[in-house]
Amino acid sequence: MKAAVYKGKQKFSVEDLPLRELEKDEVLIKIRYSAICGTDIHAFQYDLISVGHVPGHEYSGTVEQVGSSVKLLKVGDRVTGGGGTPPPGFGSPARNLNQFNFKEDGVYTDIKKTRGLAEYTISKEWEPLKISDKISHLQSAMLEPCSTAVRAVRLSNIKIGDNVLVIGAGHIGMLCIQAAKAAGASKIVVSEPSLRRREVAKSLGADVVIDSSDPDISQTIISSTDNIGPDVVFECAAALPTLDLAFDVVRKKGNIMLVALSWEAVPLVPIKWVTKEPVMALTYAGEPRDWQISASLMAEGKIDCSTILEDTEFIKLENIQEAFDNALKPGGFQAIVEFE
Repeated sequence: MKAAVYKGKQKFSVEDLPLRELEKDEVLIKIRYSAICGTDIHAFQYDLISVGHVPGHEYSGTVEQVGSSVKLLKVGDRVTGGGGTPPPGFGSPARNLNQFNFKEDGVYTDIKKTRGLAEYTISKEWEPLKISDKISHLQSAMLEPCSTAVRAVRLSNIKIGDNVLVIGAGHIGMLCIQAAKAAGASKIVVSEPSLRRREVAKSLGADVVIDSSDPDISQTIISSTDNIGPDVVFECAAALPTLDLAFDVVRKKGNIMLVALSWEAVPLVPIKWVTKEPVMALTYAGEPRDWQISASLMAEGKIDCSTILEDTEFIKLENIQEAFDNALKPGGFQAIVEFE
């Protein structure tokens, strides 16, 4: 099978790798779509992927073979690349360990398992989530980032009728807009530099869209939220000034949820907003329940991925190096690998 193997120093090589025999509790998945995640791009940028690793965790496909003891899935089942419920003692170290430094300890270290940037992947039977016929393979590849947005909303203490600010209308920001709307947000304000993305945000349910280059952006946001500031802020940009902006505008005792995370130090001046006593929380990906909710929201049409994907580049695996290189450039696009 063909796979994108990381060779170090921001270089990939598309190679033919052998498919090993399945263990009795494993399934072989033929991949249909595999999206390049923002975290993948950061790990590539900082050369934090182990040499020999085949990355990719936003993917969908079809079960092609099952081990002798597999009961949860069968050949022909359509699945997404995560969301299953791990048995006790299993699951990601990033989720299970008390101390885990994502940047230094990393999750791009396994050189034995091929993941989404390959024609096939092998998983334990509990790892993938079976998807319904109401969700396409392409939508299914978006379930992982959708689960992140859903988890962010569920952890944000949002209440019916709250005013919400979403900073950054990339894929994750657009998913947060829809998840917040489904959770009962009264007014959703979006700050985004791209005119195209502001238009998409509006079509997805944003009530107010603001050009983030507005020189008086803090006051514009506050004025748009009853002159008191948003109850909940979803920081989905991870640009240098955006976290400080979130604290500047959030209402007194409001909540800030970090969804997109900077990989470098960001400037903060806490004395400016200490009297507001805001609460900040972070979220790390989705847990199984978040995946299940995401799948239900997609199946019910409450989360729409088609508009989000309009500016996405669909590529073949052979073009993976170019896709990662382009993602590092200003205005770089996000790409999805499409397999036959």
